[in-house]
Amino acid sequence: MLAITLAYTTALTLLFLIGKKISSAATYVLYSWSVKWALFIFFTAYAAINLTSIYFYSMMMFIGINIFLSPALEAKEV
Repeated sequence: MLAITLAYTTALTLLFLIGKKISSAATYVLYSWSVKWALFIFFTAYAAINLTSIYFYSMMMFIGINIFLSPALEAKEV
């Protein structure tokens, strides 16, 4: 479970760092929310198909990360 959680947070971090190059605050928030939920769906589906024994725990971990991670708080002021 640690491996998939690290992969999820690493993917989020890398894509958020790429998003930091976006100059518009509104576009950055849209990009960040889209990336966050797309990765959530991808990793949850992967866990459901390939990691059935830890699916529930990994899904709860992904939900927890997504609830507390708000790209709007990091949006740049224009």
